Amino acid sequence: MDNNIWFYTLSTISQTTAAIIGLFAVFVVFKMDKINKSITDLRGPIIHMISNGESMKYLQISNQQVYSEALKFFEKTPSARSAFGWTSDEVGPITINRDNIYIFKDLIEKKENILSKLKWSIFFCTASIILSIYLLTFSTFFIIYNYIILPTLFIVTFFGIIFTVKNIYEISR
Repeated sequence: MDNNIWFYTLSTISQTTAAIIGLFAVFVVFKMDKINKSITDLRGPIIHMISNGESMKYLQISNQQVYSEALKFFEKTPSARSAFGWTSDEVGPITINRDNIYIFKDLIEKKENILSKLKWSIFFCTASIILSIYLLTFSTFFIIYNYIILPTLFIVTFFGIIFTVKNIYEISR
């Protein structure tokens, strides 16, 4: 078989998987920005509610710790709050109640889920790019090229594309 065919095939594989990674990165960046904005919008009022005037202490802790502190706050004070007629704290445009605390937790989990999906897609696509560039460089030296190395490249590329397209679909919903 002509070597030019393999040169074109291998360079196309690396370029295509790089483009897919770029497309996936666009979806991830926009989704993470939207989630971070929602987390920030909820975090401030939640900290204001649980801080009792000591909000500087809560600004340094993670979102997971803010969630835990908010749950503790609702567990400790529901009777005292209802005695005053409060069912929630109204801070600016957001009303904080137990449902908002769970929404905050869901947003934190979505963010972590996206980051874990990013890891496997990038791994397979990067492996595909590296393997295709490696094969492109040394393609004239391999005797077992057609039987072992090319099927491995195609399998890695297939998994990279499948994982990435599946994750793009899941993130965009």
